Amino acid sequence: MHILKHLYLAPIWLLELLSSAKSFQSNPILGNALLNRLGLHVCRLLLSHTIMRLRMHSLTWGLSKADRQAYFRDGYLLKENYLSSSKHRCLKEELSLFSGETRQSIQGNAIVERTALAPHTLSEAPALRSLLSAANFKRLCRFTSGHVRPPLFYLETIQNDAYEQGVDPQKSFHSDTFHPTMKCWYFPNQVTPKHGAFTYIPGSHRLTWKRLKWEYQQSINATSLKNALSQRGSFRFSDEDIQVLGLTNPISFTVHPNSLLFANTFGIHRRGDSEGSTTRTSIWGDSRTNPFIPFPGLTNNWINEFQYTLLNTYRKNVDRQAAKAGRPSPWKRVPKKDHST
Repeated sequence: MHILKHLYLAPIWLLELLSSAKSFQSNPILGNALLNRLGLHVCRLLLSHTIMRLRMHSLTWGLSKADRQAYFRDGYLLKENYLSSSKHRCLKEELSLFSGETRQSIQGNAIVERTALAPHTLSEAPALRSLLSAANFKRLCRFTSGHVRPPLFYLETIQNDAYEQGVDPQKSFHSDTFHPTMKCWYFPNQVTPKHGAFTYIPGSHRLTWKRLKWEYQQSINATSLKNALSQRGSFRFSDEDIQVLGLTNPISFTVHPNSLLFANTFGIHRRGDSEGSTTRTSIWGDSRTNPFIPFPGLTNNWINEFQYTLLNTYRKNVDRQAAKAGRPSPWKRVPKKDHST
């Protein structure tokens, strides 16, 4: 049966070589020590970064030279006082009243809640709809993600230190995957050190010779790494690793209200240390596309709506599988929470 299973899955594993698949653990080709010693992982790195860079360059129209240079140089872009004071005030009021299906995940001792912001849910949220549909905002999203399709947007609330036991896995320095990806945050409220501010190492998104060598060494032993998330393709970095890579000190994004942040999450980052049980709310966007497709894709209103339909279908399927196995869903549905703080 084991051999038959491998024969059945082999074509899928091969196709995943030219996809965003990253898990060394679940794909024996990606995790093969000999193939990675021969350079499989390094080749995927080089090809995906080259294609993504070209895609990003093709989507720079309408952006300032300063913004383009800053993102390519640092791996992040911060826009403070992004909205006018009146628009910011209206948006905060809307967020406190916004309703939608909320999903919750327990991450160590942290609770993360997300409400998907599908276009059809924004009919009674004009300020939120205005933010997500503004021309300049869409240009920034396209450039930083290297794709014309909008990211998946959520209203996200993170409650730090919600439990006495457990360690939040997002508070270890890590890279999301092997290729450039984008995450963005609009912070309606002030973020201070006690809120577990997003923390990023500037320039760590660049595929330097030192980073290539480090990735190569990790890939050879990927399936036997101590950290399970590293085995799944999201490498964790120790202080010693960061020193070997010759990187600069991390930046903690303690920001004023009305700040917009974009980050390339191939870069090394983490959720910052918090002080007690604190809550951080943001409008959060996530874009992760196939890095081996040389074209920046297509988009229209139907495509944007359809990606949320796929997300909802996927989540319901995970719910059914979890219920069948007698365990809680990793993103379970919960009652709507107050997002005003």
